[in-house]
Amino acid sequence: MHSVTTKRLSLIALSLEQLESQLIDPQKLEVELGLSDNITSNKNSNSELLDALPSWIDRVKKNPNDFEWYTNWMIVDRSEKKAVGGINITRMGENQEQLLIGYHIKQDYRRKGYAIEAVKGICNWAFSDFRIEVILAETERSNLPSEALLSKNGFEFFEEKKGVNIWVLKRPV
Repeated sequence: MHSVTTKRLSLIALSLEQLESQLIDPQKLEVELGLSDNITSNKNSNSELLDALPSWIDRVKKNPNDFEWYTNWMIVDRSEKKAVGGINITRMGENQEQLLIGYHIKQDYRRKGYAIEAVKGICNWAFSDFRIEVILAETERSNLPSEALLSKNGFEFFEEKKGVNIWVLKRPV
């Protein structure tokens, strides 16, 4: 299992089988990951997450040998053993030198620093691969908390494109 550990969190790269479980039988995934509640179940998941699962499954099927670069990483609070959100990544660019990230935190867990910590953890992990030069993130123009989170993690505003702000984090020198 691919994972990244931060002060409070485990970021777990979901395999093809785990993504399929999250879509079809979330309780099976909860048991496999040793979670203490039903936070990943369909009744507790937002529709955007469920809508995104098929595309993550497709990307992981196309990249089985390095799926961790194309999947959703479950954000787990280690002390509570609860899934608090997810962070998805997609490797891109002509030489696979760019990474696009997106993240979501469950409503009950927002404003507790989970997203800041998860983004920092995944960026540190990504830059451990010498091929990654740039990490990109997109936010809706009206999502000021997300923009503040990116700024706190060293991202800089790059450009606006069709109502979406694009932020960039360059590899540290």
